Amino acid sequence: MTIVPHLDWWPVAERADWSAKLNGSPVGMEYYVVRVAATLGFILASSAGYFLCLWPGKRTNEKVWLVVFLPAVVSVVVTAAKFISIRRGAYSVLTQAHGSGTGLVWFVTELWQQGTGIHFAVLGIGLTALFGLRLLRGESHLPLELASPPAIGVSPQEKGSPRLIWFSLASSSSPIMAALSFGLLSPLMLTPAYKNLRAWMGFLQAGAGAAVMLVLVMWLAGRENRKLVYRLVRLPNPKMILVGAALPALVSLGPAIVRYLIDRVSWAANDFGKYSPPQLLSYLPLPEVWTLSLLFAAFAEEVIFRGILQRYFVSRYGVWRGIFLVGIVWASFHFFTDKYATSDLGVALDLVHRVAQCAIFGFALSWLTLRSSSLLAATMAHWLSNVGIYSARDSGYPGQGLVNTLLWVLVAFVLFRFWPVEHAQRAAQVAESIAIEPESPSASNRGTSDRPVPEG
Repeated sequence: MTIVPHLDWWPVAERADWSAKLNGSPVGMEYYVVRVAATLGFILASSAGYFLCLWPGKRTNEKVWLVVFLPAVVSVVVTAAKFISIRRGAYSVLTQAHGSGTGLVWFVTELWQQGTGIHFAVLGIGLTALFGLRLLRGESHLPLELASPPAIGVSPQEKGSPRLIWFSLASSSSPIMAALSFGLLSPLMLTPAYKNLRAWMGFLQAGAGAAVMLVLVMWLAGRENRKLVYRLVRLPNPKMILVGAALPALVSLGPAIVRYLIDRVSWAANDFGKYSPPQLLSYLPLPEVWTLSLLFAAFAEEVIFRGILQRYFVSRYGVWRGIFLVGIVWASFHFFTDKYATSDLGVALDLVHRVAQCAIFGFALSWLTLRSSSLLAATMAHWLSNVGIYSARDSGYPGQGLVNTLLWVLVAFVLFRFWPVEHAQRAAQVAESIAIEPESPSASNRGTSDRPVPEG
């Protein structure tokens, strides 16, 4: 439901014809309006679906049908009806064919050829209906349960975290933040200084977007979560900053250096004296100046996911399941703004790669946060990883995304295998609970407030 607004809702083979003959025309404008209205329905369905997984409240089954199933069905029906009316009324104009379509076979064929958007929308509707029927029969239930909450003396912040998760996953959050950041910069664009600052507008836009995100996040998170973030925004041990910088450098530069060495050996064995030797710089992803602005978004995302939501999910589901769910929420955060392939298989592979990438990379970022008790090491790793991804677009190689994901699997395994965080996280959360929650008289009478937190 989250991705279908960004998929194809017109036959790919006729996209050029669509742009030439429908854009700017009354028929094209009508279809555009219908698509925008349908997008709002999908936003409601997807955001409600995420939220009900964790906080269903009362009348769970009715909510699934009314706020997830029904908006998605209405959106699909109105979009498909408008598409069919265009195809039937102007079939010869759009496809250089004669006559109008009739019959059930033509109707089904046209809908199937509409694009990947309707395919995944129907799939989502079918899965929602199946789950709703299982709820009726008592075979499924909400909220999501993966494990009993660990008894570590900390209760997750129920008030702020649900609001923050809903906003992070709602498809409307990206347009809201983009509009607010544009509003902050619009006065500058109207001044003569804009021409001189135009080269720096990327930094200003990234900084304004991150600032808007942080303001909204801190407001939604609530007072207790804000206290937690303030404690995590501190300088960690310098060694952890170095680790945070070294891990993405290893993942980004390692394969490039291996490729260079292989080509260098091949040149020495077969082409020595015939051609110039391979140059190492041509294999390395050289960053551009604008990639410095990626630091703002990396810090804002770390505040949300490793700073606030990680504590919530770990307290509720345990270390391993909690970190995994943070990665899933982080992946879902990118669904609405990602770009997808034009085939069903391509879209499915894009989704699988995004989820795997965020879940696996999230383990490494969570490890950095837990070991350093700071967000800055994870922010460094997150930023440099993004710099490597964007910088390697010109010097990349086939399968580079898969190789990077596999390398992060290896990195996360080594980190958690040889430097585990379970005991450190348990002690840190107990310490946080003592710092956040006021000491009760009964606890003082028992003499537990002076009891030190066990280490390791």
